[in-house]
Amino acid sequence: MDVAGTGGRLMLWRALELGMTLQILPVARHLTWEGPLDFLALVPQQALSLSPQLAAQVDSLLLGGAPVSPQEEEQLLNTFSSVFHGFGMTETLSHVALRTLGGEPYYTCLPGVTVSLDQESLVIDAPQRGVHALRTTDAAEVHSPTSFTWLGRLDGAVLSGGKKIFPESIDHAIAAAYPEHPTGFAGAVPDAEWGEALVWYSLPLSDTERHRLLKAFESLASWQRPKRIMEGELPVTASGKWKRKAEGS
Repeated sequence: MDVAGTGGRLMLWRALELGMTLQILPVARHLTWEGPLDFLALVPQQALSLSPQLAAQVDSLLLGGAPVSPQEEEQLLNTFSSVFHGFGMTETLSHVALRTLGGEPYYTCLPGVTVSLDQESLVIDAPQRGVHALRTTDAAEVHSPTSFTWLGRLDGAVLSGGKKIFPESIDHAIAAAYPEHPTGFAGAVPDAEWGEALVWYSLPLSDTERHRLLKAFESLASWQRPKRIMEGELPVTASGKWKRKAEGS
């Protein structure tokens, strides 16, 4: 995370406040460092690109900035000894909840943080941080004042034929139906008929893989099925996150 941005500065300030010894690394998808690390914070794609030798040097890994598919979760658990997925944003001074990979599928709020729902939006209260009734752009299922399941970004929802679809939910459904599918994710492209057409971005597929992926689509309701498969290099943002919507969507 680049310390030129607010999120990166918050991470840096917390590390200094806790008296951590820091290694300053370049902002890149493929990282290297010197010696063992007690704590490392990465986006999932950075973590997945690390060699087993580097991963073995990390005591605790904190993921953020993007969802983790079941397939990616299994891969990370086979590589790292302790992995957490954080939930939060700059407005809440970064993380407000954590999920332990390999444990329950929902997030547990950190001390002093509670959550609720306002229509579809997750609302966060963290009075000790000066955060009161912060209405987020995240859709969630709230299980208790201190636990919730994240469903997806409301501002990232695909509006296709009058239906609202959360691409992250499609990722999980496909991963459940076809666990060993090649790396890919749900996204959207502009479409004259649908407004936005749900598509599946994928690395190049063999005929067998393509057939199995199409069969996995059949596990979804008809309106949730990707309209086509976009094979090739996976689109990513400048920060390494999946770029789910094509220009104009």
